[in-house]
Amino acid sequence: TGQLWSALPPNLRENYETQAAEERLRLSRDMQRLKDAGLWPEPSDAHNTGGGDGAEDDALIFPMARIRKICKLDPEVRGISKESALLITKATELFCVKLGKECVNMAQMQNRRKLLPEDVVEVCSMKERFLFLKDDLRDLAKEQLKEKKEAEREKDIGKGKKGIGMEGNVKTLDSYFGKAR
Repeated sequence: TGQLWSALPPNLRENYETQAAEERLRLSRDMQRLKDAGLWPEPSDAHNTGGGDGAEDDALIFPMARIRKICKLDPEVRGISKESALLITKATELFCVKLGKECVNMAQMQNRRKLLPEDVVEVCSMKERFLFLKDDLRDLAKEQLKEKKEAEREKDIGKGKKGIGMEGNVKTLDSYFGKAR
């Protein structure tokens, strides 16, 4: 192409150069109209759509090796290519960002700055795009509540509540000493 351009007579070359200048001018006017209307996307680092040379690997937050291990837990998956692991990792990050923003909004609506596990459950119960997680998160919340109650009970037992006999299904030391006296 370069050789053909060099071999082109100056009068034909001038025609193409004026056409290119007109096209650049038209393009810049169209871009300016879109910017003025607020329809032109602002350049940012978050939307890096550069070539697929692996430069996006540095922008990942989640460890790709861990995501690859999680994917391999599925018995139907024998192996994962680097590109698919990168895609799954990036999609997971974007999903977590969306879910996190919704949870922050939920906490702010309740005049809190602290996020609670209940916020995640509530978001997944109310927002249509997260409804597929609703049942799993409710089960998780029930398990966490059960574990919390068990931990409190063990803590109370560990403090050595005074009493004779059995608490729950665990014999306390006080019960043995109480019988000996």
